[in-house]
Amino acid sequence: MSKRLMFRAATVSVSLAVTALIGSAPAHAGEGSYHCGVLVYGAIEDKYLSLNAQNGKLGCPTTTEADAAGGGRQQWFKGGSVFWHPRTGAHVVWGAILGKWVQYGRESGYGYPLTDELTTPDRVGRYNHFERGGSIYWTPATGAHTVYGAIRGEWAAKGWERSCLRYPIADEADTPGGGGRYQLFQGGSMYWTPNGGAHSTC
Repeated sequence: MSKRLMFRAATVSVSLAVTALIGSAPAHAGEGSYHCGVLVYGAIEDKYLSLNAQNGKLGCPTTTEADAAGGGRQQWFKGGSVFWHPRTGAHVVWGAILGKWVQYGRESGYGYPLTDELTTPDRVGRYNHFERGGSIYWTPATGAHTVYGAIRGEWAAKGWERSCLRYPIADEADTPGGGGRYQLFQGGSMYWTPNGGAHSTC
């Protein structure tokens, strides 16, 4: 074997040995950028940058990107979180709405967010919609409350917060004695039973 071929063979052997020791490069190598010393990349970074990165409401990242339930990804920041899933894309959840979402199991409960936190049409409240048929609404006067299922469907049909019901003031709960569900709103209440469906009074 010529000296040149022997040198090439030795180079390949060293390269394979180094790869075996350190493993292959991470999938995100060369992507993303560091913010406050923490790497943010991919769709989560796109969302973060759209919100003015560390100079925006999210502030500096407090964790690196990590797995979330069901094949999603998550990253947490001083001012909130960004969750991503192939079905939904990347969306931000923060503040009192984030707290309520965490209370109900996050992505394992209501599923991944379908929207960022948005301002309601009447400009009074804020809300996020989630993929399993639920929403969380917040106002300064009422705090954050969930609305889901048939009660949410009836509230939506009536015009959401612009209806006579206005905003929820409590989460949905069992009716006294069981057999149904109810929810209280600023302007009235909504009741649901398996036989009667959802009906409101206001």
